[in-house]
Amino acid sequence: MKKSFPLLFAVLIGQTLFSQQKKSTLMISLGPSFPVGNYSNTIAGKEQPGYATMGGTVTLSYAHRMGSGFSAIAMVALQKNGFNSSAFEQQLSQSAFFIITGTARYYPNWEVQSKSWLNKYGLAGLSKNILAEGTDKKLSWHFKLLAGVINSSLPSINGSSKSDTSYVVYVRGGQSATGLCFAAGTDIRYQINKLFSIVVSLDYTGSSTLSFNSVQRYITATDGGLCIPGIYQFNNSVRPPIFQQNINEVRQAINTVNLSAGMALSL
Repeated sequence: MKKSFPLLFAVLIGQTLFSQQKKSTLMISLGPSFPVGNYSNTIAGKEQPGYATMGGTVTLSYAHRMGSGFSAIAMVALQKNGFNSSAFEQQLSQSAFFIITGTARYYPNWEVQSKSWLNKYGLAGLSKNILAEGTDKKLSWHFKLLAGVINSSLPSINGSSKSDTSYVVYVRGGQSATGLCFAAGTDIRYQINKLFSIVVSLDYTGSSTLSFNSVQRYITATDGGLCIPGIYQFNNSVRPPIFQQNINEVRQAINTVNLSAGMALSL
């Protein structure tokens, strides 16, 4: 009797893998992620620019066929976009600092280091295969629409400005926020055999405007010049260094176009 249980389990697994009536698909794909809209904007204006650059995305999804070409989908995704440090350096060079002291100050020659945007998605929705279904069909073309939740991490920033007469350090802390999101796209699947298919997807993802609360910003600068030129330390300031701290809210919508390719397993 004990020997029959492993045999029964093996039979069930075999039926699951090789049954002709496969109704579920597990897919994994990866590829580039292209930020669009204000998420990629580098010009400060009415909306806060995101300074996001091209990155990558990894997606794991599960689809269950319901009939008439429709499938229910659940999807999780991890997306990483870079931060446009050079554009942010230009923005800092054009920004006025220490206005509260009575005189706006501008600093050149910024060098900025930052982390990347990191976005995590959990979505569910429906897809529709627009090609006629049949056991002899190897190619399927699906359109999908999903909605869910996004958690995004705002990049932290560290910058410094050095000139003949000044030394400045700029620090912005990172923060995370959660909001609603959606995805709309299409994927093409080509069946290699009864188990595996190649998948190519093109998706647009968008989110509500996320609120990154209590984002801290620190600016420290020498005052009155440098005692010894070329020594960039705050104790080399002619007068005591000046310091400013801000705690505010950063608002950002996350919008991307993602192109990915991967494999699908029929279950």
